[in-house]
Amino acid sequence: MNLLDPTTDYAHLLREPLFQNRGHLLGSFEEVGGRLGYTKDVALRLFMKLPLDLRSAPTAVAQIDQKRRYLYGKAYNNLGTGKSLVSSEQFPEVETLFRALLCFESLNSEAWKKWMGRLENPKRHAAALAEIQPLERLLEGTRYHNRI
Repeated sequence: MNLLDPTTDYAHLLREPLFQNRGHLLGSFEEVGGRLGYTKDVALRLFMKLPLDLRSAPTAVAQIDQKRRYLYGKAYNNLGTGKSLVSSEQFPEVETLFRALLCFESLNSEAWKKWMGRLENPKRHAAALAEIQPLERLLEGTRYHNRI
């Protein structure tokens, strides 16, 4: 399955009853940003920094945890040893992507370009999101500390 094939609609993977309230990533960014206290302008600015393929990712609310998720990335199906592993497609949280973009946009342009290259690559997408989480937690703690 090629998730970057523009002729194929992968939204069918967001099946009910597991996923409901399907939508688009821009609307989801506005929704998540608003819940986190950011304006629609901030959400749009972050959204426009995404690669085109990622901007078109379908979203839906996962019924198992009530979090808005998007479909992007590749299922793990090759362990590199000639053996295969069957897994589901990746459904990261929209909030994770939103927070990662907030965090990384403050870095220098070279680091931004390298990270965006990993984020855009369906095989590296989940890893790119995971590598930013410690920095995001650190920055969030700093923002919290500065409010006291």
